[in-house]
Amino acid sequence: MSEVNQFVSDITSGKRLTLAQWQREYVDKHPDYKHNSILGKKVMDDLLLRLNEISKGVAEDENFYPIFSK
Repeated sequence: MSEVNQFVSDITSGKRLTLAQWQREYVDKHPDYKHNSILGKKVMDDLLLRLNEISKGVAEDENFYPIFSK
């Protein structure tokens, strides 16, 4: 099975988070999130920067390996 097919299989089986699940988890764990459904500028900036770093291979995240890796 190719890496992409395995990645998709892992998402559908629940072994990996979907992008939406990953984002919700990231926000929920962010120290500036006040758990009131309001995403402040710092939380949004950090979320977008993290996703950008992962997509460029600057940062790694186990959930997105091997799709986005160095």
